[in-house]
Amino acid sequence: MQDKCSFCGRNRNEVNLLIAGTDGFICDECASQAYDIVQEEMKSKSTLNLEHIEVKKPIEIKAFLDQYVIGQDEAKKHLAVAVYNHYKRLLHKAGNDEVEIEKSNIVMVGRTGTGKTLLARTIAKMLHVPFTIVDATVLTEAGYVGEDIESILTRLLQAADYDVEAAEKGIVFIDELDKIARKGDNPSITRDVSGEGVQQGLLKLLEGSIVNVPPQGGRKHPDQKMIPVNTKNILFICGGAFDGIEKKIAQRLNTHVVGYTASQTTARIDKNNMMINMLQFVPDEYSKISYAASIGKNSGFKDWFVEMLGELKDFDSVSVREKSAADIIKKYTGIDSQVVLDPTLMLTDEDWKALVHKEDNKSDKKPYIFTYFLGQDKANREFAEELSRKTSMKIINFAHAINYFRDEDKEFADEAVMDYSPKDFIDYIAGASVVITDSFHATVFSLIFHKPFYTLTRQSADGIKSMNSRVVDLLNTYGLSDRLIDAQEQVFDGNINDIDFSTFDNMINEQRKKSITFIKDSLLNHKGGNN
Repeated sequence: MQDKCSFCGRNRNEVNLLIAGTDGFICDECASQAYDIVQEEMKSKSTLNLEHIEVKKPIEIKAFLDQYVIGQDEAKKHLAVAVYNHYKRLLHKAGNDEVEIEKSNIVMVGRTGTGKTLLARTIAKMLHVPFTIVDATVLTEAGYVGEDIESILTRLLQAADYDVEAAEKGIVFIDELDKIARKGDNPSITRDVSGEGVQQGLLKLLEGSIVNVPPQGGRKHPDQKMIPVNTKNILFICGGAFDGIEKKIAQRLNTHVVGYTASQTTARIDKNNMMINMLQFVPDEYSKISYAASIGKNSGFKDWFVEMLGELKDFDSVSVREKSAADIIKKYTGIDSQVVLDPTLMLTDEDWKALVHKEDNKSDKKPYIFTYFLGQDKANREFAEELSRKTSMKIINFAHAINYFRDEDKEFADEAVMDYSPKDFIDYIAGASVVITDSFHATVFSLIFHKPFYTLTRQSADGIKSMNSRVVDLLNTYGLSDRLIDAQEQVFDGNINDIDFSTFDNMINEQRKKSITFIKDSLLNHKGGNN
C-alpha cells in the first residue's frame, strides 16, 4: 500500500515532502496550512484578551504615552483621564439601585500632523483591544456616492476577527470629522450632500445603540445577513482640524439674554476681531487697563489694525513697553500712553536669585557660548562659530519651538538642546560666558544676568532681514546700541567683556519705581472707587 497524506489524500509522488507520524502521514502543503491556522488562532487569543482588561491609572497611561509621543502634554493628560473613566465604567457592574453612567467619547482638535492619530493608536496598543482608523471624508456625501455609516463598524469587526464581543469593547478613531459638515459644490436631488443625514446617523452610533452591520461592508440590501453590534461600550475618538472654529464660537456669542433686560445686555461680536470685542462684556464699573506688549512697524497698519488701536479710547489707562509703540499709538489715536518696563525687568535681583539656583544652573561647567536663533540667517551661525574658534568655548544652542527639527541649528553647535523648560532656558543663560541671539527675551535675560551678548539681525525663510523694534528700542535706551550686530557686514573683533552694566542697572531701578507707581495708580483710581 502506497503512503499518502492523511489530510488531503495525495500520494508520496504527488507532493514535495511527506512527513510520517505514528498512525499516518501529512504533506508539506497541509503542514503549512496547519501552521497558518495555529498562528491565527494564537494571535487572536493573545491580542484580544478582553476578559481582564487592565485599566491603569491616568498618571500611568500618561507615562505610557510619553514613551511614544513627544510633547502634547495637555492632550495626553485629558486623553488618559477620558480613557480611564471609559473603561472603568465598562468594567464596573452596576447594581439594580445604582445610577448608570452614560458613555462619553473624545474629540481631539488640532492641525494635521499634531499627533492625533498616533495618540489614539498608542492607547489601543496599551489596552490590547481591537482598534481601527476610519476616514469620515468618504461619508460626507452619502447616497449613491460614498459609504454607509455602518462601514465604520465593519472595519472594527475586521480588526477583531469578527469577534462581536471583542469589537463591542474596542476603539474607533474617526479622522477628519470636521469634513462631515462640508457641502458639495454640485448638490443633487438624488443624494444627501448637506451632511445632515450623515451627522444624525453618526450621532446614533456615538451615543450608543444596536446597529445592524453588513459583514463585508458596502451597501445594505434586504436579503443580506446582518451582524448586530452594540456601540454602547465602544470608545469613539474623533479627530479633525476644525478650521474656522473661532468664527463659530464668535457666532455663539451673538446671543440674547432671556428676560426683560435682554435688549440692554445684547452684544454684537465682530467675528474677525474677537479680542477687541470682548471689551463689551467688561462691566462699566470695572477699570479697563491696557498693556500693549508689542506694536511694531511690521504690523502693516491695515484698516483693522488702526481700528484696533482706536479701541484704546475706551481704556482708563494705556501702557506700553517701548517708546516706538507709544509713538505709534499717539500718531494713530492721539492717546498718550505710558512707557513701562517689560514684566521680565520688573523683577529685582533678589527675585531672580530666588528663581535661579546655584546647584541648578550651568555656571560650574566649562565656559560656553549660549545661542538662540529665531531666524534662518546662516551668517548668524557663522558669527557664533567664529567666536567659538577665537575663544575656544563650545556652543550650546537652544532650538526654537517653531524650528524644532531644523537640522542646520543642530549641526553647527557642540550641544543642541531640543526639549527644555523656561527654567532651563534661564539657567543656561545665567551660566553662559557669552550670549548670541536674535531674540528679544534672550537679550533681556542677558542684561539681567550681566552677560556679554550680541543681538544679531534676523533673516526669514524668504530672505528678508530685520531687527526687532523692541530690541532696538531697548538697547538704544540704555546706551548699548553697539551690541546690535549685522553678522553679514560686521566682523567679530574678539572683545566680549567690554559692557558697563552699571548705567543699565541705575536706569532700570529708576524706571522700575516709576512703572510700579503708574500701575498702582491705574489699579486704585478706577471708576468704582479705591478697591
